[in-house]
Amino acid sequence: MESEDDQTLDFFDVFLPDTNGQRLLIPSVFMMNLKGKIANAVTLKDLSGRCWQADIKQTKEGFFLYNGWERFVSDKSVELGSFFVLRYVESSSSFVVKIFGPNGIKTEDLARVKIEDEGAEMQTDSMQNHRETIPARHEQS
Repeated sequence: MESEDDQTLDFFDVFLPDTNGQRLLIPSVFMMNLKGKIANAVTLKDLSGRCWQADIKQTKEGFFLYNGWERFVSDKSVELGSFFVLRYVESSSSFVVKIFGPNGIKTEDLARVKIEDEGAEMQTDSMQNHRETIPARHEQS
């Protein structure tokens, strides 16, 4: 959990599998704002609290999230055109990652709505099945 004293910085990127499916470039301005205060290993956290470990690697092209980034993207079933908002929390060496689908809606919100809809369908099906199993009474004259 973030405290008021935590230094937090955010950046975003659009998901293009050929460009950032295996590693994610961390903007150089973002890194300059951190003043070199970033761990070599970080935790990626989704909004539900699930965690993935990833490494930070510096190359001549810049700093990248890798060794764990690809697994995160796969586990989260990120789609082409989705975008990420990553918030770095210095005290825990972690990135809290919000993912928005191509439609602009947070994917966690979509998942919750889908689960709620499926739950409502199951409840409706259950009620219909219950009605179908109640034997009809036939009045005898």
